[in-house]
Amino acid sequence: MKEFSILFCGAFAPDRPENENAATSRAAVIFQENLVEEMIRAGVGLTRVWSYFPVPSFPKVPRIFRWGGQDKLACGTEVSYLPFINLGPLKTVTLGVSAFFATVFWALSQPPSKAKVVVSYNLNAP
Repeated sequence: MKEFSILFCGAFAPDRPENENAATSRAAVIFQENLVEEMIRAGVGLTRVWSYFPVPSFPKVPRIFRWGGQDKLACGTEVSYLPFINLGPLKTVTLGVSAFFATVFWALSQPPSKAKVVVSYNLNAP
């Protein structure tokens, strides 16, 4: 049986008070954190977690650019945020471009002998 390299793409930030805003759903955040944690616990080959930091679009929030960054879930797993321009339709386009390139670079960095699997949860913008 072929081994897997799994990339999880979500739309969440770790469940902490400073990450809550009008664009986040605490239930969705908890679900995605638990899903990632259980995938790791099950040993299914989760190698990377990408997400975008959910925020309302400009001008509801004063930030036009989200530069990405990294954070850790409660279980210690690292989450890398996709950069995007937080301005109307550009948000969707730039998230899509970021997700595309991040996925391609991730796939190229994985051993050729492993099957590559992308698990996407609630990533409706890209």
